[in-house]
Amino acid sequence: MLIKIEIKGTLKNYISQGELCLKVNENINVKDLAKKIGLPEHIPKVAIINQEIVSPDYILKEKDEVIFVPIVGGG
Repeated sequence: MLIKIEIKGTLKNYISQGELCLKVNENINVKDLAKKIGLPEHIPKVAIINQEIVSPDYILKEKDEVIFVPIVGGG
């Protein structure tokens, strides 16, 4: 199935493109997708699917639009 992926902020340092379309197997979850495209597991991030924040265990569906955003803090 085809998934559209967008990478935001400092996560772009780990991916050669800020936006890509990727063909993936069915039953892949967000956590496995992040690994597949090369995002380090130790970097805190959130996934937004079709404009909703989802858990890393969310199973992707055909034509989902995924945005990975780094979690930032300050004070």
